[in-house]
Amino acid sequence: MIIVFVDDDNENSEQEIIREEQIANNKKTINAIKRLENMKKFTAITPRRLNNNNNDIDSDNSDNNNIDSDNSDNNNIDSDNSINNDSDDSKETLPEMVIEDNLRGWTPSIKMSKNMKTVTIRDPLVIVIGNDTEFPVKQDLQAFYYLWKETLCYETRIWKNLTSEEIKDVVYKLSEPQEDYDGLIFCYSGHGKENSLCGCNCKTIEIEDIIKSFCRSAKFSGKPKIFIFDCCREGINEDMTKVVDKEDKVFLIFASISNNTASTSNSGSYFTQVFVSFISKKYQTQSLDKMMSMINYNVESVSQNNTRPYFRSIPRLHVYFKKHV
Repeated sequence: MIIVFVDDDNENSEQEIIREEQIANNKKTINAIKRLENMKKFTAITPRRLNNNNNDIDSDNSDNNNIDSDNSDNNNIDSDNSINNDSDDSKETLPEMVIEDNLRGWTPSIKMSKNMKTVTIRDPLVIVIGNDTEFPVKQDLQAFYYLWKETLCYETRIWKNLTSEEIKDVVYKLSEPQEDYDGLIFCYSGHGKENSLCGCNCKTIEIEDIIKSFCRSAKFSGKPKIFIFDCCREGINEDMTKVVDKEDKVFLIFASISNNTASTSNSGSYFTQVFVSFISKKYQTQSLDKMMSMINYNVESVSQNNTRPYFRSIPRLHVYFKKHV
């Protein structure tokens, strides 16, 4: 008789291992099925891309999702991180959207400049006056000469250290020039106060009188006129529009805002140096109003906010500089 000894502990351990393997295989199968179902649900709720003819994707191809059930384990989607779409209400778990009725009725609060009219200056008369009453202006006169004469080839006339009476004479005579020009550019660099410019004799001339003289001129009527005042503006009224016809194409540029000063350095006025540098590089592609935005920013930056330029177009126009040939 043969006696066989059976180790109950080994038999039980083997059975437990078999059961654990069966459970693990069942979990893998269940997870694979869930992953496949989740991918199908995800594909179903994804918006379809329409072609140019607004034709939807062919419904016959909707089942071809390139998902092979045999390769479902290779989808690199962890079962613990899979999308849980076990219920049909899964699409409603997103945060509540804003009601469309609350979004209607918007109107622009800023007037865009795309509809602004455009004027081009090709052959203007340029008048530049610099007075050394408060600070040296040689660098500013050199900068203006470089921009208007050497870069743009405009007719440029420059004076230094004029008395108030001499400034009036220049304005009076050149407001009705013998030659024909398509515009005017008037530049002043020096000291200013209380709505006026200072002559080298420390007497003043009203800014308003200068603007009026050229605006009333038959030679410059209807033509763009640019006035550039690089001076301090203590007490100067910022609103010069009252002396300008609304259809007269006037551009007012001040180196500083009302009740403010125009700062200088050893290289000249911050405003003039930045103004000339920027326009000489960008005039071929940008209008004056757009360039002034960058000029204002750069002047404030280099002067450490001691100088804040001012620009006004009456009426609102884009003005471009073209080189005279």
